[in-house]
Amino acid sequence: QCTTNRDCPRDVNAGTCAGWRCVDESTDLNGAVLSGLSMLDEANARASGVPYRDSALVLFTDGADQAGRVSSGKALQAVRGSASHVFTVAFGPEADQQTLGLLGKSGAFQAKDSAQLLTAFDRIANSVRALANRYYQLEYCSPKRGGTHTLTVRLKIPTPLGNQEGTLTRAFDATGFTSGCEL
Repeated sequence: QCTTNRDCPRDVNAGTCAGWRCVDESTDLNGAVLSGLSMLDEANARASGVPYRDSALVLFTDGADQAGRVSSGKALQAVRGSASHVFTVAFGPEADQQTLGLLGKSGAFQAKDSAQLLTAFDRIANSVRALANRYYQLEYCSPKRGGTHTLTVRLKIPTPLGNQEGTLTRAFDATGFTSGCEL
């Protein structure tokens, strides 16, 4: 039975209870940031067998935080402390563009109409695609069967601004290595 507002927690799906509004439909923008980052952190933790994990949160809103459950400072602190990439899209004149600009550490976009909205999401998709394509996995099958050795890998990537070069050197112990490498 629903007779007072204290009965609301027992039935969170109830829109009203004895004249009280049970479901708070206020925009909880800052809470959404914390919740989204938490979900990404949990997903990354569950994927512990994946050597390189990367994640991105895209926050899309036409407003500002109305709920006041989480401060903007706490949401910004969570974004800055997160390994996840965070993109924001502000749509329309009521969007809190200043806060969204700060929260969008990986990119903040503003869209006044549907054409600009499409452009913003295209740019985010291209950014996420570039993030996914920036990692390479190199496997090396050594002919060494014992002792300590050094492997050096040199990489040269031609770019429009000139070559980018890098070197990685690692020592490895080949004790116990056998023939029959599988890459």
